[in-house]
Amino acid sequence: MLTKTINNDLLKSATGKMNFNEGSAKIEANSVSPEDWQDFSQANILKAERKRQSSVDLRSLVDGILQQACNDMRKQCREVNVAFDKRIAETKDTQMEDHLNKMEENIAQLQKDISDKEQPMKLAQTRLDTHTQRPNVELYRDPVQYHLIPSGKIIRRGMSATKPRATG
Repeated sequence: MLTKTINNDLLKSATGKMNFNEGSAKIEANSVSPEDWQDFSQANILKAERKRQSSVDLRSLVDGILQQACNDMRKQCREVNVAFDKRIAETKDTQMEDHLNKMEENIAQLQKDISDKEQPMKLAQTRLDTHTQRPNVELYRDPVQYHLIPSGKIIRRGMSATKPRATG
């Protein structure tokens, strides 16, 4: 409904736009009584109050939904961080296990290498010992002895170098 605003301050006896209006002293057929106007105004006030309350309720609902969404996202963020931390720990454990397995394989190989060198070392030492057991003039420094001494030293150095790595 369109309402025309009337500014009574402009309507004074000195106003220049005043006219005689013969039919102005009658009551229009579509006019309402003060009681109808009051009922209509009260209904408008109640309707406006219901709309305002609906708006408050809706805003409260939206605030609750936004708060829940925020809480859900924070919870999800924490869960993702926990999952990442767990996966990082699992990856580190796996890498450490791989490293330990490689080290154990390396130690086993070094122990095998030492074991493989023991027999040639025993042979060289036995030959030298047998060579030094010769009686009297038979005990002389010959090329065989000169060859056996460095061979034993080379094998011993190889074993000495390998043992710390095998235990280590």
